[in-house]
Formats: sequence, structure tokens, C-alpha cells
Amino acid sequence: MKKQKPKPAAKNVPGCSEPTPYELAMLATAVSQESTLDKLVFAIRNQGTAWSTPDHPAEFWVKEALSLWLNAHGVLEKWRNNPADVFPKPAPEPSPEPEPKSYPVTLDKFLRLMVPHLTGRTGEKYGLFREYLAYRLRNPSPPNSIWAYDSKPKNPIPFDCLNPQIVPAIDDLASYSLQNPKPAKLEPTKENVDRYFALWNTKGIPDRNSFHYHKRWFRDWYQTKHATELSAAKAENAFKKHAKKKLHRHLWEKSRQANPKNKVPLKKFLKVTDEQMAQLLELNNGKPLKDYKTWDYNIAAT
Repeated sequence: MKKQKPKPAAKNVPGCSEPTPYELAMLATAVSQESTLDKLVFAIRNQGTAWSTPDHPAEFWVKEALSLWLNAHGVLEKWRNNPADVFPKPAPEPSPEPEPKSYPVTLDKFLRLMVPHLTGRTGEKYGLFREYLAYRLRNPSPPNSIWAYDSKPKNPIPFDCLNPQIVPAIDDLASYSLQNPKPAKLEPTKENVDRYFALWNTKGIPDRNSFHYHKRWFRDWYQTKHATELSAAKAENAFKKHAKKKLHRHLWEKSRQANPKNKVPLKKFLKVTDEQMAQLLELNNGKPLKDYKTWDYNIAAT
């Protein structure tokens, strides 16, 4: 049996073995889906001398294949050092959407699915839902104006975005039309909110389509409200921080005026206490935090 000659080592590529023409062809076959694949393989197998075109000589295809091989070698070394760099762990799948196990869905069950972090805090949940009802009275959600032919009930409930019994046939957004005119905005009085709250407490959501309709609009409102509250909280904290810094300087200046010999620098002056901040807020009660620059900082000395 004739012994195979060992493959020559690379002379111009440090740190890696030179690929054979066959290896380059196999690599190109594995990674390339271009129409020029057959030309590339042919050029490699013939050592770049038997095939060429005016636009791309055979050497071009050999260099292309070599570039692929070098890149693959780099990826291989990266994988050997740390596989996660090449094949990172897949992102965790999102949690499944809340779905009722049975219908009708009561208001309590609806809120448990929508705001699970408020479980056990019934008063807070109900207060939140009353806010939603007041918002929806001012901003009615659009009806689903198209009914599936075999799904339209004999006596469909007139559309009312606050009615838990609405049963949209198609769970898709639709614009208002002559057949489904936009409901008139109601002033969110306590009586109106109480009326709809009682409706939700006595009549459950009847089926899946209706549930998904209410889920969509409640979540849209809640996510916007939550983002707005977070932004307002950040702004409030920033204003309080600026007011505290201004109070610190004011107290330092008052101290210097009372005792001119006191040479304590501002940075080493006593920090503002919680009690002093409470006095400042009480002194300027009713004035917006954003107007902290014009506040009265003459609190009682402590």
C-alpha cells in the first residue's frame, strides 16, 4: 500500500496549517450558496491555473476560498478558548401570556392576571381599576367593527368599551365607521365610574375574544401610566436633590455670616438632615418642585 505524502505546512500564515485545495473546496461547498460555487471548486482543484474569466481570474477564487478558511480558523480558535463567544446561550423564552382557565372571567380574576404583583392588595387593585374606568370614559377604545359571518350573535350587545360583556368576533383593531360611530366622551364623574365598576363586579368577561380585547386596552393604559409615573418619580427625585444641594449652600452661608471666623469649606460643612429637608418642603408647600430655584430656604436653624 502506497503511503500518502504528508501535507506541507504553511509558510506564509503564522499559527495555522495551510489548507489543501480539497479542504478549501469542501469549505466553500459547506459555507457558500452562491451560483459561482462550481467555478470556485473547479479553480481550487486545478490550483488556480486551468480556469479564469476576464472579470475574475482563477486566482481570485482561490484567494476568496483562502479568506474563508482563515476566517473559519479564527472562529475555531475563538470557540476553543470560549465556546460561549461563538455560540452564546439562547435568550430565555418570554413568559407565557396570562390566559384564563375558564369563563366567564370575574373582575378579581381579570386583575389577578393583569397586575399579579398586586395580589392580596384588593383595595389598591380596585383603586387602579377605577382609574382605568375614568380614563376609558374620557378616551373610549374603538370597537371591532367586522363580525365573522358565523360568529355574529343574534342579539349583539351594543358596543360599549367599558362593558365586560362585549364579544368582538375578530380580535383585530378597526377604525370607527358609520355603523360603529365613535362613542361620545363622558365626563368621568364618580357616579359614572361607580356604575361601570358595579357592572364589572356583577357580569364577567364571557369568552376568549372579549378577554383579549379588554386585556389589550387595559395593558396599553397601564404600561403608559407606569412609564409616566416612573418618569415623574425620577424628575421629582432630581428636583429634590437640587433643592437639597441649594439648602446645603444656604445653611453654609448663614453659618459663615453668623460666625465670620468659621472657615469650614462647603464640602466639609454638615450635611442636610432629613428633618431639615422636611422643614424645607413644608415651608414651600404648594410650590412645584421644578421651581426649587425660587423657593424660600430660610428654615429654622437646627
